[in-house]
Amino acid sequence: MPGATVTLLVNRSGVDHHIGAKTVTNSKDSIPLDATEELIAGDYVNAFQELGSAISSRSNDGPQVQTSIAEFHAPQILTHLYQCSRGFILGGMRPGTHIEILQGGSVIGTGIAIDGTAAISVSTSPPD
Repeated sequence: MPGATVTLLVNRSGVDHHIGAKTVTNSKDSIPLDATEELIAGDYVNAFQELGSAISSRSNDGPQVQTSIAEFHAPQILTHLYQCSRGFILGGMRPGTHIEILQGGSVIGTGIAIDGTAAISVSTSPPD
């Protein structure tokens, strides 16, 4: 719920452990992990939310963290690129990857890969 504080929990070896929290602004949002936390293959991730004095039950159907592969392929550009483009979509990205698009050493676009893809908006003003 917008305005609620959502807390992520990881269940590792049958024990719940707090790994992140954020007050969300929309019904769809991203919750960053605490700086000292990491997900390990086999962990189950669940959440609960608090809004005022109301606290939801902990979810029980969260995803299980998969084993990551050591090697991965290069990112893919999934849209046509034109000189007048205002943005594009990248694929083949690991979720959570921070992307910067550079022109002449200046950042003209940024994004974060949410689900293996990232929608990048490009600045309409030329870099300094």
